[in-house]
Amino acid sequence: MNSLEELLFSSYSDLENKMVQCKTLHRKYNLTPEHRDFFVQQSVLSIYAAWEGFLRNSLEFYLQQLTRLQLDYAELSDTYLTYQTDKICNFSQSKSQYKSVKKLSVQLHQMYLNKVNFESKINLQSNASWKNTNSVLEKLNLKSIEQEYKIKLDKLLTFRNSIAHGENGIPVNQDNLDEFTILVQDLAVQVINAIIEGFNTQVYRK
Repeated sequence: MNSLEELLFSSYSDLENKMVQCKTLHRKYNLTPEHRDFFVQQSVLSIYAAWEGFLRNSLEFYLQQLTRLQLDYAELSDTYLTYQTDKICNFSQSKSQYKSVKKLSVQLHQMYLNKVNFESKINLQSNASWKNTNSVLEKLNLKSIEQEYKIKLDKLLTFRNSIAHGENGIPVNQDNLDEFTILVQDLAVQVINAIIEGFNTQVYRK
């Protein structure tokens, strides 16, 4: 087992422990119905936060491991070269002014002369939805989360957003907590497998 796998499996173990707490903590105390409902709702927020945190941390572990390889830019696949270039250029925003283009050109030249240093901060846009998760995975040429999880993850996000925005229209029960904790663990396994497979097959190289 290499250091990347150790980090991923350790992070998954932490995630499992959090999921157990999220779905059982409210049962351990003699709470009033009102307090119990509050704890159950907060558990949904914790479940989602654990998923997003795991996703970010896992991809950061992966990119940090790639940086340790001391790769030259000439070794990178087109996908990874584009990923690195976009971190500086941010192609989603217009760069029409000459001064901006000049500054970016200098930065790119300096970057390409050095060993590859991956920026490990992960941009998930607004949340760790199925779409946003797969967008990041695809940018790193890693296997996507399967389509069957889209509806399930959308459901978790719907519950999370409703609670976070102070809405009371969606009741939360134990079945929901059981469903969401299992979902997050299944998603985490897919992320781990995608990262390990990508690293072992060296998808980052030409």
